[in-house]
Amino acid sequence: MTKNVKVSSIENITKNYYYKIIMSNNSLKKEGYNYASQDESLVDSVLCGKILPKVIEHVPFGLPANIITICSNTCVFIAFLIAMLSTKGITKLWFAIPFLIPAYLFGDCLDGMQARRTKTGSPLGEYLDHFLDCFVNAELIIPVLVCYKIVNPWIVFVILCKAYITQAVAFWERYKNGHMYFGKFSSTEVILTFTVIITIAYFDSVVNGALITLGSFGFIQNIFGSSCQWLQKLTIAEAVVCTFIVFSLISDFFNFIRTRGASIRFWAYCAASILVATLFAIRNPDYHYIPYYIVVLFNIDYIAALIVAITMKKQDPHPDYIFIAFAVIMFVLKIESPVVLIVELVYVSLKIISRAAWFIAKHRQFWVWKNPPLPQEV
Repeated sequence: MTKNVKVSSIENITKNYYYKIIMSNNSLKKEGYNYASQDESLVDSVLCGKILPKVIEHVPFGLPANIITICSNTCVFIAFLIAMLSTKGITKLWFAIPFLIPAYLFGDCLDGMQARRTKTGSPLGEYLDHFLDCFVNAELIIPVLVCYKIVNPWIVFVILCKAYITQAVAFWERYKNGHMYFGKFSSTEVILTFTVIITIAYFDSVVNGALITLGSFGFIQNIFGSSCQWLQKLTIAEAVVCTFIVFSLISDFFNFIRTRGASIRFWAYCAASILVATLFAIRNPDYHYIPYYIVVLFNIDYIAALIVAITMKKQDPHPDYIFIAFAVIMFVLKIESPVVLIVELVYVSLKIISRAAWFIAKHRQFWVWKNPPLPQEV
């Protein structure tokens, strides 16, 4: 008798849980919420089309998709820490990097498949997935800059700014057209490329070779002569980064064509991102990468707000005009102090954290530590 009561109780809990999920999702669908993507990535076609469908069969049904999302993003963060600590001579764990970053890619595809399999897809899942993806840009780019000794402020801040504008354009397309688009050479291919670049930085010979200036090559001098001194002073590593920037600009151009334009608020964000990056490039404060993180978090703040607007069907956000005004005032007054940088860093960090906490709390009904068995009625 007791056993039957327990079984009945579990069944009721299961049904109640999925009832809440289904009712919440039905309500969201009536409001227009729906996640869709168009993925033409060459790697994803193999990974998501052939490999992971076999893997998902062995993933425990009770494992929530959101847990997979968090764990996979943690892998990138650990790889980031390993690469950054290498500047202090700690390289014993370097071999883990080429495994940790691909593990993120596996998890980034697997979480969506698990959500569909368990019928637990939700705005919270989309938000967590894309919000945590925002940090991956910095977790891959900054180690490359550090490992290959790329310190030219214009290159550093331009690539950080450009990488996040590219990501913002992708999310803007989701906001405007209702779906994400991934081209044949998408974020997956870029991440794998950065994985290789970071991994081979373990070898001093590779880093030393990447530090050779273009002016060292005779054909460069023959082509440009004494002109374009800035080009001849570029290292091979810096030239590769500049090439990446150019190609991503081309990609952004076609993305804008697909979206058929952007709002004034989005253009304001793009202008603000460029302005903030330019101010830091001119100031070039050297305080242990803090300026890098400030530029990164300023962009993440806007993109995270845009993700909220997407999932909740709200108007697209403004960039943070308070931060912009403060940065401009500090630049005009030529105030160079680590305290100012820390204030900027703490301010934008608290904004991001508070918004994330608010969104998660608002959608807490979609969070679960373990998926209950799927009832027959669902």
